[in-house]
Amino acid sequence: MASRTPDILYQGQPGTSNTDLYTVPASTKVTITGIIITNTNSATKYITLHIVQNGDSVANDVALLYQQDINGTGDSEGAGVLVFDTPIPLNTVGDKISGIQETAGAITVTIIGFTEAT
Repeated sequence: MASRTPDILYQGQPGTSNTDLYTVPASTKVTITGIIITNTNSATKYITLHIVQNGDSVANDVALLYQQDINGTGDSEGAGVLVFDTPIPLNTVGDKISGIQETAGAITVTIIGFTEAT
């Protein structure tokens, strides 16, 4: 079996309205291996992430995170970082991860995983 090297599938800042962060392209299946969430704002901010299966909508899906607070740089414990390291399979074209944050430009999300041709 050939070794696989993880890729950064998404790195950016979700909008203040629901934003698709990564969508499985045609002829591909994906395993998300990690999600890193950081807050560079001085105040604590909130983020919600959804795993949306193809043909479904955000309103009908289970949230991976729901209004999760991430400490700001002004917190006595320092800036907040949240790391997921549980594999998440996205096996159907059109499956996606979407997100929304409280304040534009506050929280950065990095999604790491493997893509495989189907």
